[in-house]
Amino acid sequence: MSETDLDSSMNLYQEKLKSIGYIKQVQWDMAIGLQQIDNLKPSEYLEQVKERNILGELTIEEVEQSLRQYYIDKRKQNSINHNELECDFVSIRIVELLGIDNFELSVDYLKYIHKYLFQDVYEFAGEFRDINFSKHEKNIK
Repeated sequence: MSETDLDSSMNLYQEKLKSIGYIKQVQWDMAIGLQQIDNLKPSEYLEQVKERNILGELTIEEVEQSLRQYYIDKRKQNSINHNELECDFVSIRIVELLGIDNFELSVDYLKYIHKYLFQDVYEFAGEFRDINFSKHEKNIK
């Protein structure tokens, strides 16, 4: 078998429809993977409800409502992990955006994405900042 036989771009083929669960799994993997770049990990609670979303038991809106209630309860207990909160809500927003097929490369759209992703985390989401803002990250070798 030659290399061109293995290269699908060189051959005609019919793509099989992927299940909704598979697509949701890939979207969640991307969303959480992007958070791991900033050394953020999801809460165990998000891991549970995202599985229910992947299986079709919960809509993304129900996942968000459930997560909001989870953090209301955590706030009452004074036990919020802000890194998990950021990871959880930004991951949901990424999954929502991945479900919309209207990406546009412009400053306004990038500001919109920033606001959408970080609306639950930062008051300045979607705005240009004139202050130095950075996260302290561990050096990984």
